[in-house]
Amino acid sequence: MTLDSTADDVAAAHLISARLDAMHAGPLQVSVTDGPIFVLLAMASVHAGMLRPLASDCDDAAKALQRARPNGYVLAESTKVSGFTPPPRTFVSDYPDGSAARYAYVHVSERGLVEIVAGELADSRRQLVGLGGIEQSIRKYDALALRTAFDALGVRGRIVVTAALLGTQSIRVRSRETVPELDGILDIPCVRIVPRAFASPAQLEVQNLNLMVGDLWAKVTTRAN
Repeated sequence: MTLDSTADDVAAAHLISARLDAMHAGPLQVSVTDGPIFVLLAMASVHAGMLRPLASDCDDAAKALQRARPNGYVLAESTKVSGFTPPPRTFVSDYPDGSAARYAYVHVSERGLVEIVAGELADSRRQLVGLGGIEQSIRKYDALALRTAFDALGVRGRIVVTAALLGTQSIRVRSRETVPELDGILDIPCVRIVPRAFASPAQLEVQNLNLMVGDLWAKVTTRAN
């Protein structure tokens, strides 16, 4: 967190970090295909204390978040897909069918904690070569969906956000952006960045969110060897 963070920011960051720990330990809200798995978590600082969002607002926020396209994957418009019923306030990718692991999902908890999750990040050779798909989906869909979700929650103030990759143990990483070019292996099961606080939903812009994704990728490349 930054030096100007409020006590509520810190509390929200702790809740987000605890949720990320739980996701790392498993299970997720919905089984997601390996890839590794990209996770973006966000929570209004005001909801880290005694104040809780209305259940109906959480429902509306989840519906707004359904417009996201995590890593390019379209989310089903219904919460029931091919005979599979996810947890409340959860929308999953159209495919695969049935109870098979999904490519992506979004979820809003009863405390207003937002999850955007996507798998299948590696290329056809199971190598991680960048997070371009994540950046593109944020640019086209996800940033707007995230802002709209917090509008539905009635949030006008500060929001804490983090991003991470799960399931990175022994993943090969290649990058032409580094000097020299990188061809290495990750020796850790999870890569995460420090949560950051934004003053309002309006600051959840494409540029700000993709800066976080860029920082996450930079951490990936520094940890691969």
